[in-house]
Amino acid sequence: MASTGPSRDSLAAWWPLQLRVGFGLGLGLGLLDVLTVNARDGKVPISVGLLGAVVSGVIYALLATLFALLAWPVLAMGLRRLGAAAWAAGLALMSFLNLLGLWVYWLTGVYPTLAPVLMLWASPSQFLHAGLQGQEWRVAVLLGTAVALGLLLYRLLRRAPPAPVPLLAYGLSSFAGAAGLFLLAVTQPSTETLLILKRATPELRWLTTVAAQRSVFQSMPYERLQPAPGAPLEAGAQWLAAARSERGPRPNVLLVMLESLPAHHLGHAGYPRPVSPHLDRLAAVGWRARNAWSAGSQSNYAQTAILSSQLPMRHRQLETYARIDYPRVLFHDLLADLGYQTAIISSQNENWQGMSRFLLTGKPVYFFHSLSHPGPHLGRGAERKLPDHLTVDHFFEWLERTEPGRPWAAYLNFQRTHFPYEMPPGFSGPYQPSDPTYETFNFLDYPEEEVPIVVNRYDNAVEYVDRQIGRILEHLEATERAESTLVVVVADHGELLGEGGAVTHGKNLAAGVLRVPLLLVWPGRLQPRVIETPVSTLDVLPTVLDLLELPPHPGFQGTSFRDPQVHAARRPAQFMALQSLQSLYGVVCEPWKLVIDWSSGEAKLRFLDGVPVAEDVDRVEDDNPEAHARLLSLVLSQRAAQLDYYTGEEGAPARRYAPGLLTCPELPQPRFFSQRRK
Repeated sequence: MASTGPSRDSLAAWWPLQLRVGFGLGLGLGLLDVLTVNARDGKVPISVGLLGAVVSGVIYALLATLFALLAWPVLAMGLRRLGAAAWAAGLALMSFLNLLGLWVYWLTGVYPTLAPVLMLWASPSQFLHAGLQGQEWRVAVLLGTAVALGLLLYRLLRRAPPAPVPLLAYGLSSFAGAAGLFLLAVTQPSTETLLILKRATPELRWLTTVAAQRSVFQSMPYERLQPAPGAPLEAGAQWLAAARSERGPRPNVLLVMLESLPAHHLGHAGYPRPVSPHLDRLAAVGWRARNAWSAGSQSNYAQTAILSSQLPMRHRQLETYARIDYPRVLFHDLLADLGYQTAIISSQNENWQGMSRFLLTGKPVYFFHSLSHPGPHLGRGAERKLPDHLTVDHFFEWLERTEPGRPWAAYLNFQRTHFPYEMPPGFSGPYQPSDPTYETFNFLDYPEEEVPIVVNRYDNAVEYVDRQIGRILEHLEATERAESTLVVVVADHGELLGEGGAVTHGKNLAAGVLRVPLLLVWPGRLQPRVIETPVSTLDVLPTVLDLLELPPHPGFQGTSFRDPQVHAARRPAQFMALQSLQSLYGVVCEPWKLVIDWSSGEAKLRFLDGVPVAEDVDRVEDDNPEAHARLLSLVLSQRAAQLDYYTGEEGAPARRYAPGLLTCPELPQPRFFSQRRK
C-alpha cells in the first residue's frame, strides 16, 4: 500500500476510467431492466428501451464520479486500496438495489418508490419476514452477484490510470450530467415516449419519485375546486356540550375490525363456501352496506381512517404518525367524553408504522394489543400478532371488569386473515390442502397454480375469524347484553387472491382491495336492510353518532348514511389513497372510478359495472374525456386542499378541523357496458 497520497492530477486521472466503468455498468443493467419489463409486460418499445439503457449508463457514470469524490480523502492519504474498495462497494450496492428493484417489478409489475423505503425504515421486520418469505435464496443470489461485481470493479480501479483530466472539466461535466437527469425527472413529459422512459428502469422511477415531488399533475391545467373549510376548533367544544345534553339512546358500541377481507368473499355476498355463517347471520338481521369503499388499501391508512373519519391524505410520502399536530377525534375519544367505558383490544401490534401514536390521544381508554400479551404469538418482529381467540378471551375479561349500568364501547381488531393466513396451534380448517410451497408463497407474489391452495388457506382463516364473531354474539346473548349493544363489523380493506394476476393488498387500488363488508346490527332498533348507496369507511363513525341521535362531529370528514336517500342526495365521493409500492390517489363517483399514479403521471378512468368483483375494467381517456377531466379535478383538488391544511399554511390545524370532502360532479353516462375479463 502506498505511503504517500497521489497528486490531484493523478486522482483526477481516474475519472475517464470511472466514467467508462460506470457507464458500461449502467448500460448493462439498463438493458437487463428493459428486457425484463418487456418479458413481463411488453410495455417498452425497443427504441425507448435503448434510450432508457443509455440514461441508466449516464446515471451510473455520475454515481461512479460521486463515489470517487467521496473516496478522495482516503486516496489523498495514500490508502489507494481502501479508496478503491469504497468506490467499488458504492457501485456494487447500487447494482444490488437495481437488481432488487427489478426482482420486485417481476413479482408485482411495479418498481419500488420512496414510500416502501420509508416503510422498511419504520418496520424492517415486515419486509424481512413477510416480504422476503420464501425468497431468501433469490435475494442471496442477487447479493452474491453484487459482491462479485464489486470485486471485479475493485480490480479495475486499481489498474494504472490513463492521462490526467483537469479538475475543472471533471466538476463541470459531472454537474452538467446531474442537471440533465434532474430536468428529466422533474420536467413534465410532453410525449408518451418520456412517460414510458420514466418507467424504464428502477433509477428513473426513483428519480421521478424523489425529485419530482411536484409531479406532472401539479402543473397540469385543471379546474381547482375548493372544499368547504373545516369548522373552527371551538365547534368541537360546542358539539360536546350539545351531545352531553342530548337524551338519546346510549347502547354499548362494539366496533369489530376485520383484516384484509373483501366484500365478495362472504356467504351473504354470494361466496359459495360456508366460511362466514355468523357474519351472514348479522347481515340477515341488520344493515348491510353492499357498496362500501375503504379509504386505503394498507392497514396504517385504512384502520386509522375508520377510527377517525379522516381521509388518510396528509403527506406527500408515507405517513408514520411521527408528527401529529392536527386535531383528531377517535371512536373511543367521542364515547369516553359521553361517559362510556372504552377499550382498544387488538390482535395487531399497534406500534406498526406508528399507529399507536395516532390511536392514543390522552383520553381514558383501556389499551391492549399483541405486545401487551407475553405469548404465544404468530409471526415475528413487527408482524408479531396475537391469535384472535385470545383477543376475544381478553375482551370477555375486560367486560367482566366494566361497571354495571354504565355503557361501554370497545374496538376489536382481528388479524388472522392477514397474509400469510396462518392458523394458531391447535386449530385447523376444513379446506385442504392449505400449505402452499414455502419457496414461492410470498406477500408480493405466488404462482397461479398455487392459488387454489392459498384460497383454501385463506378460507380457513376466514372461518376461524367468523368463529370468533360467533363466540362474541353468544357471549352477548348469554350475558343479556345483545339487545343493548350496537355491533359494527367492517374490514379495513380487502384482499386479492390471484384476481387479475395480483395478490394480497397495499400495492394497488383495485376494487378487490377497496370494496369491504360493512354490517350494523342493533336488535330491536335496526330492521334488516341492504344499503345500495355507495358509502365510504369514513362514514362509519358519523353513522354511529346518528344512530345515537347525536349531531355530526365537526372533525369528521365522512357523513352518516342512516338515511340512504339523504346520503345519496349529497352525491358523496369516495376518496382513497395508497402510499406504498406506489403513490396512488383515487375517487369513486359511480359508475366511474379514477386512479392517478402520482409518480408516473398517469391517470386511469375505469367504468364500474356494479358487480363486486376484484377487477375493474380499464377504459382509456378517449372513451369519456369529460368524465376523466372532471374526476381528475376532483382528486387533485381534494389532495391539494388536504396538503394545504396539513403541511401548507402554518398553524392551520391549530385553528380549524380538516377541510370537507368534495362531492361528485355531474358526470356523463358511459357509452358502453363492460364485460368481465375472462
